Amino acid sequence: METRRYDVVWGLWGLAVLLGIVLLVFHFRADNPAAQAAARAWRHTVVAHMRAALSAAAAAEKAAVMAVKDDDARQLAEEALRSTKEVERMRGEIEPLLKSKSENQLFEQFSKAFFDYQRIDRQILALAGRNTGRKASALTVGPAAQAIVDMDRALAGVIADHATRSPKVAILAAQAQIGAMRIANLLPPHLAEDSDERLREIEARIAAEDTKVRAVLSLLATTHDSRQLQTARDSYAHFIEAQRRIVELSRDNTDRRSLALSLNQKLRLTALCEGALSGLELAIDAEIPTR
Repeated sequence: METRRYDVVWGLWGLAVLLGIVLLVFHFRADNPAAQAAARAWRHTVVAHMRAALSAAAAAEKAAVMAVKDDDARQLAEEALRSTKEVERMRGEIEPLLKSKSENQLFEQFSKAFFDYQRIDRQILALAGRNTGRKASALTVGPAAQAIVDMDRALAGVIADHATRSPKVAILAAQAQIGAMRIANLLPPHLAEDSDERLREIEARIAAEDTKVRAVLSLLATTHDSRQLQTARDSYAHFIEAQRRIVELSRDNTDRRSLALSLNQKLRLTALCEGALSGLELAIDAEIPTR
């Protein structure tokens, strides 16, 4: 995909070089209609090349945001930056070649939008490749979920052993099971939440449940000592370690932040840049040759 995109871009640039040579031939005959046509064709081709490079940059940025693997995201981000630099290079090249008032106005419109485009682009591409949201999700359904399963299985053994001869132990084990499961059930909502206030509420509930579970497991340890209980405590420690990392990654959630920027500010600025360049092409085409 990258090779085909750059074949198109460099094909256009090869045509531009050819037109530039023609322009030099007529350099000292600026009033010649052929010289004016060559100059106009040169400017038109530069703008077309800018549009192609802008499109390539936007496509690479979107792909970087959606990339699952960190390395893929970084490569696509680098591709997007290369294309954006090419647009900026040509922006400086075409500025002194513009003729009419309308051309210069459209160029200014493009330059203003493109400045903001680059600012947002840098933010998005800095986030792309970190994939903290995906990493948090993977921890939630992987190590954290497995730790809960191991803890639940161990406590189920404790409950089965003490259901009749020591109901108090069985009740405490069940309370620890329920508390740990409540924490696990709070992790997906944390991953999906945007509101900082709501995130703090979820984290407060997690902390409260964790305090209860730790207290119950400590109480169990004073009344019951077995390999099953030790397994439950170890599994819960692993779960809480994963949970803390999940909350940290969820707070950062670069996936959500980069996607929001890409689908909102970046999309709007891309449209503004494209519209200004399209208008600039039409303005160049509409030039009336001088005699």
